[in-house]
Amino acid sequence: MEVKWIEDFLALVQYKSFSRAAEARRVTQSGFSRRIQSLETWFGAELFDRSTFPPVLTSAGSVFEDLAEDLLERLHDARTVVRKQQRMTGHALQIAADQAASVHFLPDWLQSLRVRNGDVRARVVPSSLHDAVASLVSRNSDLLLTYLHTPTPIQLDAARYPGLLVGRDALLPVSKPSSDGSPLYRLTSANRASLPYAAYAKSAYFSRSLETQFSNSSLLSSLQPQYESESDEVLKRFVLNGAALAWLPRSSVKHELATGTLVEAGDASHTVDLEVRLYRDALNRAELVDKIWFSLASVD
Repeated sequence: MEVKWIEDFLALVQYKSFSRAAEARRVTQSGFSRRIQSLETWFGAELFDRSTFPPVLTSAGSVFEDLAEDLLERLHDARTVVRKQQRMTGHALQIAADQAASVHFLPDWLQSLRVRNGDVRARVVPSSLHDAVASLVSRNSDLLLTYLHTPTPIQLDAARYPGLLVGRDALLPVSKPSSDGSPLYRLTSANRASLPYAAYAKSAYFSRSLETQFSNSSLLSSLQPQYESESDEVLKRFVLNGAALAWLPRSSVKHELATGTLVEAGDASHTVDLEVRLYRDALNRAELVDKIWFSLASVD
């Protein structure tokens, strides 16, 4: 059983049309139909008579209709109570952030918020981008902070989940230097087929960003992947050990680049520009969320 199946059921009762209900639930009609079927499978009974138009409730569906709204309300009330136990006490933000942004950008950014807005307290929940987006959409978080490669969009409805540009960064190919200070692994068309590569896992957003950026090039496919991880910090360790080159956020290697511990392994054509974006749910009108959002929007 999934809560969204109950919400789907009530949408179909309201709209009396699979296509209109699917549109309202922001899902394809085929996907919506499968979710209704999953609900019926869970119950072991058909809830809608599809032989008529519009579809009508079966006797089993009518029984569930009397219970569904109350059940959904109770579940949401329970979720609200549990969420409060996970939040910081008092007036505080709940921020979901992808792992890289939470480490390399968020601490300094939060400090700048405190300078402009006074005491701003926050509970930060680092996770994968997928989980961070899900946290915002399910209202487990007030704000979502994430890296964004604009040609690789995040699937969020811009009207419901507006975003603000709050920073910039870039993915740079970096390598440990050789004894003369040049990159141990330099990206050139002549040698890249022999270069060991520490890659992001396919499920990582940065993996998709790199694939999008270099989709018209054989650059990535010609490298020799030796290691893989969703975490840029893990890949950074491989680079520092001299085991491979990797694309890492500039903010994560600024100290190493300044001291010469790491060097850039390519040129400007190998750089992937990133934005740092903050998202909110437009329906969340909490006073602190509005205060922070309007403060940032005025700067933006």
